[in-house]
Amino acid sequence: MVIKNKLLKLLGFDKFKYNKVIIKHEVLEDISDFAKSLAPKEFIALLDGKVKDNTLYVDQLVYKKFNSSYVSAGFSPDFLPDYGYVGTVHSHPRQSGPSRRDLRTFNKQQGVHLIIAKPYTINDINCYDCYGNSMPFSIQ
Repeated sequence: MVIKNKLLKLLGFDKFKYNKVIIKHEVLEDISDFAKSLAPKEFIALLDGKVKDNTLYVDQLVYKKFNSSYVSAGFSPDFLPDYGYVGTVHSHPRQSGPSRRDLRTFNKQQGVHLIIAKPYTINDINCYDCYGNSMPFSIQ
């Protein structure tokens, strides 16, 4: 078991083992500001952080080049996903929960996925696992 845990850590798979999610307040403020500035179009970004003591700490919002419209947002074709991140965030101008397309995207990735809905305040951010199940989170 010790060897298995060391191997998982070496390969980076241990970062998706957590029971609790804590997100820095500044990250949530940045998400809110970015969503408001692009509205009514959607945006998408990456989340960075680390796992410590079975808790995922999200401490950074990472912007990559993306394409945006009034109904979707996706990373530019020239962006190759870097699996070193702990999740994604995107905005929804019309609905608060994950769409079918979101669920397909979530399912391809590990980590947490945040969706911020209109009117784009911190209170309008919801957290989901890679299966689209709602997850509670705390603010640091």
